[in-house]
Amino acid sequence: MFEKDSLLTKLTTDDLNELKGFEELIQYWTEPSLKKGYQKRNAIPSIDYMEIINFLENENKRIRMIYNLLHNILPNLESFDQKDSLIEQENIRLTKTKKEVLKRTCKENGVFQNALSEIFNKAYSFN
Repeated sequence: MFEKDSLLTKLTTDDLNELKGFEELIQYWTEPSLKKGYQKRNAIPSIDYMEIINFLENENKRIRMIYNLLHNILPNLESFDQKDSLIEQENIRLTKTKKEVLKRTCKENGVFQNALSEIFNKAYSFN
């Protein structure tokens, strides 16, 4: 690896502009004492290394799922849209449910009517 000064002198101005903000990192990796420690540390796999690998594998899975969503599922939803038919089915079901509720509540001597008459009698009784 090059020393910091020799590395920076070989770079063009465009390269230096692209590396703006990485000066500290270049300085960190060009110090000789850090090079030896880095080589020793990487000889034995550490927990940090495994965490990074695990993170990258999870990111890979997440990105594949997003890719699948964007390239397979969404175009199918656009081509074979079922939204209108599902809304129509739900409206029919809702109408049937409303009719059934009204039929049960308006039935003479039904549970709802008996409960309302009991509440009315208790609230307005003069005894």
